[in-house]
Amino acid sequence: MTGSSRNISHKLPPESAEVLCDVARHALQLDVPFFVLGATARDMIFGALYDIPVSRATFDIDLALRVADWKQYASLRTALLQTQRYTEDHHHQQRLHHDSGTAIDLVPFGPVEAPAGVIAWPPGNDVVMSTSGFEEALASSIEVIIAEEPERTVKVCTPAALAAMKIIAWHDNYPARTKDAQDLLFLMKEYLHAGNQERLYDTAADILSVTGFSLEVAGPRLLGRDIRRMVQAETREKLLAILTTETADDSQFRLLSDMTRTTLRDDARLEEVLLLLRQVKAGLSSD
Repeated sequence: MTGSSRNISHKLPPESAEVLCDVARHALQLDVPFFVLGATARDMIFGALYDIPVSRATFDIDLALRVADWKQYASLRTALLQTQRYTEDHHHQQRLHHDSGTAIDLVPFGPVEAPAGVIAWPPGNDVVMSTSGFEEALASSIEVIIAEEPERTVKVCTPAALAAMKIIAWHDNYPARTKDAQDLLFLMKEYLHAGNQERLYDTAADILSVTGFSLEVAGPRLLGRDIRRMVQAETREKLLAILTTETADDSQFRLLSDMTRTTLRDDARLEEVLLLLRQVKAGLSSD
C-alpha cells in the first residue's frame, strides 16, 4: 500500500471503481497524467474520504487528461473503446458510456490547449471548453487508492482546486451551470470538515481572530487562502475579478442567486451566504 495514499476502495461503487481502474491502466500505458474533477471529486473527497454527506450523488465520472496533442487523447479514448465495454456518445465528444450505465467525461488539457486555458474540439473547433485552473489542480491533487488487488491509485483534485474550477465554470458558462454555484456553497460550508479544522489552531490560527472566532466564517476564509496559494497569478486574477463583481454592494448577485436557488431565500439567508462568499474573496485577496 502506498504510504501517502488514502484508501477509499471499500467506499466506492463497484462500477465507479471499475471505470477508474480502466482509465488508470490505459493512462499509465500511454503516459497520460490525469485527475478526477467535478462532482466525482466532491463525492470521493467529502463522501468517501471524510464521510460527509453530499447533497446529491453522481453516477457520472469527470476526468481531466493532460495530453500533448489530440493524437494522444484519441489513443486513450480508442483504448477504452477497444475493450468493448464502452460506447461513444454521439452528442458529446468527450463522453463515453460504460456498459454498467456509468458515463465518463474525458476532458483534455495541457499542451493541447490553444490558446492556453481553452480547448477547441476538432475537426471544426466549434465546441470550446475552458480549462483554466486545470494545471494547478493536477499539481496540487491528492492520491487515493481505489482498488487493492492489484493496488490502483488515482489523483483527485483538492476541495480548493475544485472550488476554483467551480467558480470559473459557473462564470464562463453562465447561466447554464447553476449546479456549479450550488456545489461552491457546499464546499464553502463543509471545507473545515474535510481535514482542515485543526489548521485553524495551528498554521492558520490568525484567521480565527480576523473572523471573530466563528468557524462558519473561518472555513470560507481558509478556502480562499488555500486557493490563492494553489493557483498561478493569471488564474488568481480571474477568480478575483469574478468574486469582486459578484460580491460588490451594487452587484446583481447572479452567483448568490444561483447558490441559493434550491433553499429558502429570505434576506437573512442571502446575507449569510454573501458573507461566506466575501470571506472566500478576502482569503484569495490578501491573507
